[in-house]
Amino acid sequence: MELKHAVVALDLSDSSNTIICYLPELKNLGLEKVTLLTVVSNPYPGGPKKFDRSSFQEKLNHLKTTL
Repeated sequence: MELKHAVVALDLSDSSNTIICYLPELKNLGLEKVTLLTVVSNPYPGGPKKFDRSSFQEKLNHLKTTL
């Protein structure tokens, strides 16, 4: 069975770095594409319409570069 595309959920903790380090090993199974995903909750319902995602985006970009 070949694995072409993996969606990897990350919580942006130190464990996320560990997961990223092992993903290249999945190339042996035919992995061609990885989508990194994290969920960011708004601090409270009806909160500010503009939510600052820059710190989360920066962490995801770092993990992407590492991968």
